[in-house]
Formats: sequence, C-alpha cells, structure tokens
Amino acid sequence: MIRNYDRAGPGSIVGIPMDLDTRIIIGSFSQNVARSIFCEAYKMGIYGGDYAWVLQGLPVDGWWVDSERCGQDMLAAMDGVILVTNYKPRIGTIASISGLSSREFEAQMEGRVSGFAYETYDALWAVTLSLVSTLRSVNIVNFDYSSRDFIDHLSKNMASLSFNGVSGPVAFDGPDRIGFSAFYQVQSFGEFVKFQPTSTSAQSISTKNRTRWITPNVYRMVTQTW
Repeated sequence: MIRNYDRAGPGSIVGIPMDLDTRIIIGSFSQNVARSIFCEAYKMGIYGGDYAWVLQGLPVDGWWVDSERCGQDMLAAMDGVILVTNYKPRIGTIASISGLSSREFEAQMEGRVSGFAYETYDALWAVTLSLVSTLRSVNIVNFDYSSRDFIDHLSKNMASLSFNGVSGPVAFDGPDRIGFSAFYQVQSFGEFVKFQPTSTSAQSISTKNRTRWITPNVYRMVTQTW
C-alpha cells in the first residue's frame, strides 16, 4: 500500500511495486500527488492489464482528465483504476427510528448541517438505545461508570443494535459501525462508472454498469465474486 509521498519524488514511490513485483497496488494520497504518481506510472509501464490500482477517495472533478503534466498518458495510466470511498445511503422519505426521514432531518436543521451531522445524530440514538437496554439489566441505584458489569452489558447491547437512522442502516461489528463502500472504475476516455453494495453485509454489489477488464481472461477469473 502506498501512503507516503517521498521527498525524493514520485519515481521513488512508483518504483516500489516494480521492485517487489507487486501487481495489486492500493494508494492513499491527495489528487495533486496522484497526478504525479500516475505520470510516473505511465513512464515506468506500471499500468494496464498486468496491474490493479485501487485508490481511496471520490472521483471528484475528474482530476486525471485535465492534467497539464502528461495529458493522454494520464488517461492511459488511469484506465481501469478502481476508486473506493464511503457510501452514505440516505433514506430519503423513509422514516428512521426517530420518526424523521433524511429529508425532514435536513429541513429541520435548515441547511445548517455538516457532512457528519447525520452520523452524529444516529450515534446519539445508538448510545440512547444501548443505555435503555442496559438499564433494564443493571440496577441504577448502585450505578457506577467504572462497573465492569455495566460496561459489559452496554457493549453487548450496542453490538446487537440494528435500526434505520437518518444516515442509513445502523449496525455494529465490535466497536465499529458497519458501513457501506462505493466503488468507481475509471473507464474509456477518463469517464467513470459507479458500483454500490446492496446491503450492510457487503456480500453483493448492485449496478446497471459493467466493470471493464483490460485483459478478458482476468474478467473470467473474477466475475463470480461480483
């Protein structure tokens, strides 16, 4: 996985997969750094059917299309690249556990919401529901935040939560919320298509679009997993 941008330049970073004969490359860096990385990837031949690039982030503004550094070379290097980001399945007009839909929640906030307002609201509901369930089993008269019994009950109840929030379905895997991921693939001429999961189990992906594999044999090998 490529995470750091070496001061020596993009060539030293892109050369790592080549030195290790790595074929699946996961990258996490800014758009500006990505432009430099993929210009170098083209020069070094680290693209195409022999390599699978997976990047973190949204395909914002098609940053690979209008590159002044290497133009068409950038499009060639980015062809087939997969981008992965957090997918927020707003529930629209469907009522959440609070009785509010996503649209009603936003209307009540009168537009004064940050990008995390939906998740924050649902987090409060998760804590509240867990506390309510816990207090049915723990005597509040002798309540103590340091009580191991209280902590165990609270953790167990939160782990079993499953409800619709204004940010989408809410459930947990240990301390982490089970989230959705959206997948994008950069295809011909720098355009991209989107694929999204159909459930929190993330065992299936629903899309009207089709993945495009540069090497047909690769598609036949992995198609059953999609």
